[in-house]
Amino acid sequence: MMRRVLIIAMVGLLAAGILTGYNVAFAQDITSDAEKLDQGANVIWMVGAFLVFFMQAGFAFLGAGLIRSKNTTNYMTRTKTQAYLAYSFIIGAVIYPLYGHWVWGGGWLGNLEVIGLPAAADYAGSGVVHAVGGFIALAGAVVVGARKGKFNADGSANVLSGHNIPYVVIGTFILFFGWFGFNINTGDSIGLNAVNTLLAGATGAVVALYIQLVRTG
Repeated sequence: MMRRVLIIAMVGLLAAGILTGYNVAFAQDITSDAEKLDQGANVIWMVGAFLVFFMQAGFAFLGAGLIRSKNTTNYMTRTKTQAYLAYSFIIGAVIYPLYGHWVWGGGWLGNLEVIGLPAAADYAGSGVVHAVGGFIALAGAVVVGARKGKFNADGSANVLSGHNIPYVVIGTFILFFGWFGFNINTGDSIGLNAVNTLLAGATGAVVALYIQLVRTG
């Protein structure tokens, strides 16, 4: 069964790659004229993309530091390769395109004003990316189940502390740095986005610190 799923996923990814390559090649006639391109905007988007790619290292450090050392390798590799390819294909081919179109592509969530309701506001992918990813992670957690040793026979929970605080700190700073690229935009909103990103992250850190101080002293 898993082999069939893997074959289907690989074929789907190959087809998507061919279609993407065709579309890019077809679009070259339209966008190859350098005089018609906003090179400054291109550089900004390129740097933002590099920062977002670097965020993967931040997620790796942050998550690894917050779990037990024996689970680090399993965390670095999120599941079995076959299962990862299968659900990545389903998410990339069905779930994200549908919901992304609903919000960003002129779909019904982005046009609720026609029935007198405010349209969906999605800053930096808060719904399309993060909420969908959270729902998918929740579904995965339900399927996989609780970690061994998390719950006792009577249902009470045990605290499973992270094993490497330096990993957590390094990962947090990498992610914070990367979010300036994730939330980037062109035009007059670049500075505003940068300030909002900085203030939001700093506020979240301070609030979390004081909550922990109240809880634990």
